[in-house]
Amino acid sequence: MKFGLLLLLAVLSIEVAIAQPKTGKLIIHHPQFPPFIYLNGRSDQVSGILPELFEPFFRQQKISSRYVFNNPLRAEQALYQGDIDAMFVNPAWLSQPDALVFSDAVLSYDDYLFSLNPEDAVMDLTTARQLRICTREHYIYPELEPYFSQQGFIRVDASSQEAQLKMLLNERCDLAYMNDIIARWLMQQQLQQATLYPLEQAVAKASISLSLHPKWRALLPALNQFILQQQQSGAVQQAILRHLH
Repeated sequence: MKFGLLLLLAVLSIEVAIAQPKTGKLIIHHPQFPPFIYLNGRSDQVSGILPELFEPFFRQQKISSRYVFNNPLRAEQALYQGDIDAMFVNPAWLSQPDALVFSDAVLSYDDYLFSLNPEDAVMDLTTARQLRICTREHYIYPELEPYFSQQGFIRVDASSQEAQLKMLLNERCDLAYMNDIIARWLMQQQLQQATLYPLEQAVAKASISLSLHPKWRALLPALNQFILQQQQSGAVQQAILRHLH
């Protein structure tokens, strides 16, 4: 009986050890998603609003964070398999969100169709046909799907948001779909004088959370408390403004 109890305790200890992450090491996928998170080519360091916001939390928790780049689809599969530990994402963008755990939303933004022509801001999309829309490859756009499937809108994929803007400026598409924070950041990087005008229709609200492999579930209470503190203190908005000015 005593041997059986010891064996049971040993098995349980092994299961707990397997379920726990490697202490203090968190591997985070980073896409090229400026100004939220991106590789600074001048220093080969990951920069952006999100790394800046979460650095104090990782220090507080004595977690050594390491950012790795991958194709978004491959990164998603790596997260399911536990090859990486986390990625900043909206649960709606993933194929198996139930397989992961998510923090509370860190920040929110609005997605718009943008045009270079001010008169397009009041365009009636319900009567438009065969417009070319600059989109980001591998991204899902539920708000635009009816226009693609029913009105002949043409999806023109780009490898990055910067490429979306260049394609719009070069008239390779009629409109570009991106969020308002990215649009403002991109326009600040452009030498070419231009203005982006958001359309009143096809607006979608979205947010970004930190998704984690389930082995990091125990981190969620402290993580969500930190996010709340950052929001209430104004640190989130301040980080956004720093990267937009």
